Amino acid sequence: MASMTKTVYFHIGTVKTGSTGLQKFCYEHREALLGADVDYIQFQPPRLDLPRWANADYLMTADFDSDVVTRYVEASPASRILISEEGLMGRPQIWQHPVFNNMRRVVILYLRNNVDLVASWASENALPYNFSQKEHSSGRGVVSVEEGISVWTDRYLSHLQNLHKAFAADPELTVRLLPFPPSNGKTLIKTLLEALELNQEAVDGLVDAASNDPFNVGHTRKFCDTSSTLADLSLQYGLPRLYSHDLVKSIYNQLHSGDQRKVVETLTKQDMTTIRNKLLSPAKALIEDYGAPPTIIDMPKAAHSNNAPYNPLDLSELKLIFFEHAIKRVVTFLQERDAALQERDAALQERDAALQERDAALQARDTALQERDAALQERDAALQARDTALQERDHTRKYPWKYIRHSWNANLKRSPRSRRGY
Repeated sequence: MASMTKTVYFHIGTVKTGSTGLQKFCYEHREALLGADVDYIQFQPPRLDLPRWANADYLMTADFDSDVVTRYVEASPASRILISEEGLMGRPQIWQHPVFNNMRRVVILYLRNNVDLVASWASENALPYNFSQKEHSSGRGVVSVEEGISVWTDRYLSHLQNLHKAFAADPELTVRLLPFPPSNGKTLIKTLLEALELNQEAVDGLVDAASNDPFNVGHTRKFCDTSSTLADLSLQYGLPRLYSHDLVKSIYNQLHSGDQRKVVETLTKQDMTTIRNKLLSPAKALIEDYGAPPTIIDMPKAAHSNNAPYNPLDLSELKLIFFEHAIKRVVTFLQERDAALQERDAALQERDAALQERDAALQARDTALQERDAALQERDAALQARDTALQERDHTRKYPWKYIRHSWNANLKRSPRSRRGY
């Protein structure tokens, strides 16, 4: 098993708390982190095509090989191992796996205001990439904000309850619950580095190396509504291949209706209160027992503003633009099909011409073969006649008297007078 000197830090989310940005930073600064005695360990190459920079995909597979994990951890020159994946929040069996038993284990969890988080989570699941992507998405497809609020409130309630149970059942686990966004003017990266127990010099050096790229920027309610409504229309009218991020973006830019505010700002105070109250009990338990930031149970900032009522999309306007796009797409498809058919016909004509040329060439070849066979027959006959003549010549040379007598007798037969004179 791994050495007792190793500490494994599990950064487990939560969702919508900048995890992707933190993972990108850790992946791009692996060497610098290793120099600070932190190994952002790579059990397998990350899925940069998605893009994803998390490093726990191997652990998320069923029945992962614990010997592989042990070898990687033991081979690491660092005493601190960092594993980051927000999906681990709902899989405590991974950070409680026996492969980590002989190591010090620390869970790092960022917690966001509950209402803000649910609204942001609902927003994320209304985006176009959910339409067909099976990996690293909910698997529910593109979900409307209304449905998402209900679904993810229940899902997050289950996560919070299970987290508290998992923490309570694991007294050897060190739990660090941090606020998102960070307090005291700190950056998210700095709070993570401090949670990894690095000295101030190492923290400052790594923070200076970080880029100023923003973390995930949420989409407006109008964009989410456009995305989910178009997904429904595309399926309803049998046009799933028409749906894409480009379609959503194009129609979004053409719409005059819709609400350009963040999703949370479009919720009624009653909706916010319902979400808050539903998540209140497990959130309070995390605050009281594990020092979770108390802001998670507050009403969001949006609740303290006199927000205008939610301005929904004009469905008639959206449908009109959608059908215009659909018609254009169908016309383009027909034009592309006609062009393809013309290309096919031209190719078939070229093929027929090539076949005719081939047939003519085969016929010419057959004629040439027949002529060759006739010439060979003539040659064989000539060779046979030559062989016969050579045989006769050789026989004549060997037995000349036979031919003299034969010639004499032949002459006698032709001339009776010659015979009588004899």
